[in-house]
Amino acid sequence: MDMQKAWSICGEIVAREAFRSQLDAYVDAHCGEFDNSDENKLECAAQFGAIRPTLLTAFTPLRYTPIHEQYVALAETELQAGLLEGMGGGFDIVEFLSKVPAWVESGEVTDDEASSETLEVLTSFTSFESFKELMLARKAEKEGGGGGAAVFGDVSLEADMEALVASMSSAAWKPVKRMKTMVLERAKDEKGGESCRFVLEAPIPPEHGLLLMLGATEERKQWDKHVTWTRLDEGSGYSGDFHMCFKVPMAKPMELTVRMFVKHDFPNPGDHTWVYRGLTKEREFDMSPGAPVGKGYIKGVDGDPNSCVIVSVEELPKMMARMPKFLVNWLLASFTPKYLTTMVLKYKAFKGL
Repeated sequence: MDMQKAWSICGEIVAREAFRSQLDAYVDAHCGEFDNSDENKLECAAQFGAIRPTLLTAFTPLRYTPIHEQYVALAETELQAGLLEGMGGGFDIVEFLSKVPAWVESGEVTDDEASSETLEVLTSFTSFESFKELMLARKAEKEGGGGGAAVFGDVSLEADMEALVASMSSAAWKPVKRMKTMVLERAKDEKGGESCRFVLEAPIPPEHGLLLMLGATEERKQWDKHVTWTRLDEGSGYSGDFHMCFKVPMAKPMELTVRMFVKHDFPNPGDHTWVYRGLTKEREFDMSPGAPVGKGYIKGVDGDPNSCVIVSVEELPKMMARMPKFLVNWLLASFTPKYLTTMVLKYKAFKGL
């Protein structure tokens, strides 16, 4: 099978305004029916007949099955027609989809924005979890108030972070994704290093925002299935040495060893600020270019003790330089917003907030 040709055809279809408008309209119409509760009654969507079981990688909650099924049908009809026309009558879309993850990870995919958009669409209908995250993110965006998250000024704790802040003026940040409750931006410093910054309005108190982001407890898996924090020292609380594992689709897990420092009531009472830097195998600070560096800031919302604004700045680690550019773009512009939105919803549900 000519994967590059099939991928290119998918890209052409996904780029059509009519195709995207049709899917966007469907998501807007049905996202309100989704919530973050897990149902005990599960049933494979393939039992309803319209979709072959190999297109679904997980069992789907029964009440969501028809919605996902119709979404898949919308996307699959267009894609299959275009692929059959371009690849020939014997083309098997199921075989193609089954090969996509390994092919993407191999690095053979054309490294451009079209590939990022194609990956977003394919993951939304071949994975129910991705589809549900898409629906929950769109629902949160529609229900969110205001015209956008307020971007607060940079906050630094130590000279390490001051150097990072000084290297990037506010004009350097370029928007990647803007939603009603979130802004995601990227910037490059003078040495070519790249960072991303997200600002998220979360309907949880500031102290819960800190636990949401940095909690290294067993219960974290209740709201976060992608990141695990494991303490490496004998300390307690949020400061100390940690091993972090970040599992992302279509790529090997990113594993980091970092030293975290958290300062409470800084820069204002009730605020929480943190900074971390990667460590070497000898548990010394890794000062090499592209070593993991990041900081975060949680600020309360005036007049609303049950809400906070979470700001996080991450230097993209050197291990991401080996990823195809389109995959990095997809992770930042598509995966991360949905991941963060879903994480907040799961946290609220688990904590009963």
